Amino acid sequence: MERFHLSFDHPSRAWSFGGRLYRSAGAAHALPVTAPRPQHAALVGRYRSYFPWSPTFRIVLREGRPFLLSPGGVEGPDPDMELVPIGENMFRIGADPRLPERLRIAATCDGRPVTVYRDSCRYCRMSLG
Repeated sequence: MERFHLSFDHPSRAWSFGGRLYRSAGAAHALPVTAPRPQHAALVGRYRSYFPWSPTFRIVLREGRPFLLSPGGVEGPDPDMELVPIGENMFRIGADPRLPERLRIAATCDGRPVTVYRDSCRYCRMSLG
């Protein structure tokens, strides 16, 4: 519990913990489990910055989709926000199209991002997972 928080989504009746998603037996909105795209799987890891208000975040996969987990929060309704592809190496942080935060992959090594920009703040990958 020190690395990730446990949260409950009432409409889908699902618990999430880091990269894991647990659905209740009678979940009404069960999503099909799909294999992650290679570019999404490559995002998984911990990223750090010298930015004092949000120094770290993690990217995990839930049901094949990338999520940004930020203990300092994001400009959205939930600290766990889905990363939605909106262009080449660009993601919107959150499923709602009105949300302003973006994540851009800046540099890669062997197909894995090593530097990303979260709303113009530079983050470097520190670990895988």
